[in-house]
Parts: sequence; C-alpha cells; structure tokens
Amino acid sequence: GVAQGAVGVGMGLPLSRHEHVDSPVLEAGDMEIQFPPRFPVQHHTELEPQVLEMCEKLLWNTRDTTVTYLPDNTTFVITGDIDDLWVRDSCAQVHPYIRFAKAEPQLAQLLEGLIRKLAFYIQYDPY
Repeated sequence: GVAQGAVGVGMGLPLSRHEHVDSPVLEAGDMEIQFPPRFPVQHHTELEPQVLEMCEKLLWNTRDTTVTYLPDNTTFVITGDIDDLWVRDSCAQVHPYIRFAKAEPQLAQLLEGLIRKLAFYIQYDPY
C-alpha cells in the first residue's frame, strides 16, 4: 500500500532540527521504494534579525516586481526572465504568501486574482 506523508510541513511548525518528513512508500515486489526520497526539515524558532529582515524584503520585493493587477480582476505573475506566467511556477512563487493572506488584504487580492487567471488559462487550454 501507500503510506501517507506528513501534512502541513512549512514555516512555523515546531519540528526538531533534523526531523524527517515521510514520503509515500511504493511497494515494488519485495522491494519498498520511498518516493520522493525523505528530506530533512530544518526549522529555527529563533532567527537573527537580519535574516527576518531579508526574508521580509524579499517577499515584498517579489510582490512589487513580478505582479500585475489586471482590469479584469485577475493577477498576472511574471515567473521568469521573460514576461510569461507559468501555472506551476506562479503557484510556487506565491505559495509563501498564502499564510499571510487572511491578515493582509493586498495578498488576498493577489492570490484570488491569480486563481482567476489560472482557472481561465486551464479552462481555455487544459493541456
């Protein structure tokens, strides 16, 4: 069978420094293969002020330099060195903002607009 991995791994969870996140185990005959391989999760409850400041600046800089709010109430997120939006990359790029969207209306607008834009693209061309 398939074993379920850890759920909700991310910023703010009280994980030990070298705790591992389980991945599904695939059974292939007599052999069990873990896919994807386990990876160590590192979590620091106390960070240097410079690190926190850098993260904050990077998050807002990304929002300010890659996001365009469009008149149709959608959001376009540039995801590379050319002005294109890729479904996978844009989702990965805004993922850190999800946890802050409830308290930060601009981020909620960004995420909602991106969902609308991606839904349009996927409906238009699901392949």
